[in-house]
Amino acid sequence: MAKSSAKFISFFFYVFLLLFQHVAAQTNLTPDQALARSIFKELIEIPTVHSTGNTTIACEAMAKRLIDAGYAEKDIQIVGPESVNRNLVVRLHGSGKRPPLLMLSHLDVVEARRSDWSRRCGRGSRRARRRAPRPAPGSRGPVRAAAR
Repeated sequence: MAKSSAKFISFFFYVFLLLFQHVAAQTNLTPDQALARSIFKELIEIPTVHSTGNTTIACEAMAKRLIDAGYAEKDIQIVGPESVNRNLVVRLHGSGKRPPLLMLSHLDVVEARRSDWSRRCGRGSRRARRRAPRPAPGSRGPVRAAAR
């Protein structure tokens, strides 16, 4: 019986360490890192594959974040000929001291066959405190950076 108890305690301690490590990894983020992770996670979880997804949902989510961050609603437009796969246009006013800057990005992603990936498509994972590549990569990084 003592051997079983020792195994149980060892197992419990091991699980506790794993959980503590996971929680500690999540709490070591700076506020900016936590915000970036939150935006990135939100974008990854919105299905934006062009043929079956809807980038309009991602546009609306980023527009909300920008409004919450202080952008004027008049400077944010979601435009496009269809109700799905619209585009987000945001104007950031400059001082006029430098020439205007145009930044482009896209929210849709390419199709990915499930058989090509070891993880479920559209979900990221965290490995060694870094975001592991996700299936159907797009260039959402500039969008995430702009939404910060």
